[in-house]
Amino acid sequence: SIDSGQAQTYLATFAQQRMWFLQHLAVSSTAYHMPMAIQLPMLLEQSLVFAVLNALVQKHDVLRTTFEFSGNELIAKVAPNSGDIAIDMQWQYAESITSQAVKSSIDEFIQKPFLLSEQVGHRYCAYHSDNETVFVAVFHHILVDGWSLDQLMKEFTADYQALIEGKPIAEAQVIPYQSYAEWQQREMSAGALDAHKAYWQAQLAEVPSVRLSADHGVAEKHPASMYNWSMPLKITQVVDRISTEHGVSRFTCFMAAFSLLVNKFTQETLLPIATPIAGREYAEWQQTVGLFVNTLVIRCDLTQNPTLADLLKLHNRTILSAFEHQALPFEQVVQACGQQQNIQRNPLFDLLLSYQASNGEKTQNDAEILSNRDAKCEFSVFVTETLSGIDCIFEYETAKFNDAFITAFAGYFEAVLCQFEQAEQRLSDVQLLSLESQLQLVEQTNGELIPEPKPILWHFNQQVNNAPSAIAIQLHGSSVSYAALNDRAKQLAVQLQHADVIEGDRVSVALAKQTDLVATLLSVLMVGATYVPLDLNYPAAHQ
Repeated sequence: SIDSGQAQTYLATFAQQRMWFLQHLAVSSTAYHMPMAIQLPMLLEQSLVFAVLNALVQKHDVLRTTFEFSGNELIAKVAPNSGDIAIDMQWQYAESITSQAVKSSIDEFIQKPFLLSEQVGHRYCAYHSDNETVFVAVFHHILVDGWSLDQLMKEFTADYQALIEGKPIAEAQVIPYQSYAEWQQREMSAGALDAHKAYWQAQLAEVPSVRLSADHGVAEKHPASMYNWSMPLKITQVVDRISTEHGVSRFTCFMAAFSLLVNKFTQETLLPIATPIAGREYAEWQQTVGLFVNTLVIRCDLTQNPTLADLLKLHNRTILSAFEHQALPFEQVVQACGQQQNIQRNPLFDLLLSYQASNGEKTQNDAEILSNRDAKCEFSVFVTETLSGIDCIFEYETAKFNDAFITAFAGYFEAVLCQFEQAEQRLSDVQLLSLESQLQLVEQTNGELIPEPKPILWHFNQQVNNAPSAIAIQLHGSSVSYAALNDRAKQLAVQLQHADVIEGDRVSVALAKQTDLVATLLSVLMVGATYVPLDLNYPAAHQ
């Protein structure tokens, strides 16, 4: 057991050691800051927010942790959980929480570096108007992973709601992250991971360094941008048909398509593509907040010019095998493969594909993950299942890719997924330019790919991505944001699918001027159908 009344020290986990190393290679980089924000149509009570944060910090030992070197070892120091704990929290009033001044202030707040040897790696700020609040939290990756952020958000929401209702915050015992760190050291000392080490040495031997761009320049910071793309419902249906027919997961389909696309751009046939995995192998770690996530490097082998059916099978076997050997921390894989860590590039990979399956839940106030401006690797694709479909985020180094290329890449990605329905064609037969008309490129000038003018739904999605909080509809004294309108349209699109509406169908729409009229028209376009507006003033026989 761990004495909660005294400060504790332990040898940092391998993942924490790597985070420390990477941060000190590029001291000014914010690549490993994990910011998130919640915009609420209400005022948060400052005293209750502090009470909730204090409870979370006392509950989760990693939120009370700083780091220092002792000899050649990184030591984690955990402050006791007794009494009030200093929390870095800023609280400010703003006439409009969506103003450019607030956005700039939040951006500056995110970019501020953490001094991990002197302060805990998390801080918070809130901006409120007379009736709205945006709450921002920034964590350093050395403390938490994406799973932990979800867990903290659930606990924050539940605890705040309890206090609002006059109830005490529920007490719950969780296994401290320190226990996981000590377990990891015991596993390494006992040689339990030797078999995994041998597997990765063989799997990643002679795998080349592959980058999507031709620019291999060196820089301390890697400014990044994100391109958000909501996958059309018809493409999601294609992926589901492919996965069912070939007995593979959605993730395997996306990995195969991504590797094929990289092959077309680079001509490389042996591709190391990384993917993050939760790293919580045991049920008792599910509610522990900390850095568990591990990185697996998938060896994508396209050397024999396989058919697309064979490519799916090969990727499926490789992915399942990699999952079986996930216990070895990525930091140990790097050492086993003789890779040197440096600021110029990630060891073993420069491309990443992340896939997040839906758990079927939707929180009342979903948090928006903010960009931290620095890329962790050259090009990443984040695929996320939602209740209404599949969303993709392309994160890329802005010094190496322009917006036109990323837009085109999303179109290529969609086209390649569709080509897997002709699974007997070989890799060399796949043509990237066989896109549907709205995704075709009409010219190439000065090395920049220029896309054809996009349909209205594409422009709507751009507005959702670029300004989700902006007002889309203002009617009868109420307003709806682009994000809310998009969510409603997606819900209606799913209902249309359940009603067997398919691409090319005509859907009659007879609604008065209201928010749902716009959402309905968008939902019809989302499923590839055509809407036929009916005038409610016409006689019923003419409708």
